[in-house]
Amino acid sequence: MMVDYPKVFICHSSEDKETFVEIFANNLFKKGIDAWVDKYEIKLGESIIEKVNEGLKNSDKGVIIFSKNLNKSLFALAEVDSLIYRGIYEKSYFVIPIIIDDDVEIPELINHVSGVKINNLEDYDEELDRICDIIFGRYELSVIGEPPSYYRLNQIPNCTKQDTEIFRKMGEYCLQNGFEAELDFVLLDIGWEYLEDIRDKTSINQEEVEDALVDTLDVLEEHGYIKSHGANVGLPFVSKGFTSKGFYFYFKHFIDDSDKICKGVISAIYNDKKFEVDELESSCSISLNLLNAIIRLFKEKEFIICDNRYNILKITPKGKRYFNNLLNGNN
Repeated sequence: MMVDYPKVFICHSSEDKETFVEIFANNLFKKGIDAWVDKYEIKLGESIIEKVNEGLKNSDKGVIIFSKNLNKSLFALAEVDSLIYRGIYEKSYFVIPIIIDDDVEIPELINHVSGVKINNLEDYDEELDRICDIIFGRYELSVIGEPPSYYRLNQIPNCTKQDTEIFRKMGEYCLQNGFEAELDFVLLDIGWEYLEDIRDKTSINQEEVEDALVDTLDVLEEHGYIKSHGANVGLPFVSKGFTSKGFYFYFKHFIDDSDKICKGVISAIYNDKKFEVDELESSCSISLNLLNAIIRLFKEKEFIICDNRYNILKITPKGKRYFNNLLNGNN
């Protein structure tokens, strides 16, 4: 079953990788957390700096492994600075200190943050549960591998009901027309439809529709659910389209049996080796628009390599690890 993993960047010294970090990251993964570790994310020949910057940028939260080795790594200390900066200037981003050695210094800027001390690196189930509680923002544990129910609420985090409902209507249009569609004038129709649902349509004018849309589109784009395509056709906004993040939120929250659908696609790819789009569409019994969007999501997450017609060429090592964990219940 595919879940909406929080993305957590793990900052650490390379000297702690084999003794703690790799096992720790896999433990987080089994608890439903997408842990970014350089070993799994950076391929031979890729720019380390570019990939680390990408990991930092795309993370929702930061975990810093404080050990006696951390201060020996200038690269890791640069990551610490970046994470602390985001924690200060982005309200939705926070940093979790994990202490695995005695007598280590926590930077002044985050020494007020409640960290987690791990005394036994071979047995830390209680501490791991606490770390997961902090990441998910919960007070009691959910089923292993699945975020708690309130993490799966249909309303988009940090957005209004208006934002969520307009977003949902955009998704309905894309479900019929493809999630690569560029939405321009259709957004006006969506705005009218939304306002007519909540008000007497005789009292609505176009300026109100445009104002509501501009506010919502700005918020959705700010949070990464949609993107601008740059085509301006005389509207107070440019044409918009779904991002992979936006598609996944819509898929998970507004498509019935989304977990079952996703597991079916993964099983067809990973177990049955069905790589052709036509084969997958027939095997999974879902619409081509939905299938293409799922494949594109897997491609952007670097689980697969595919051609421009969404035929799969190869499952990446990262994808094998991810698919295997999900299909074998280690989610």
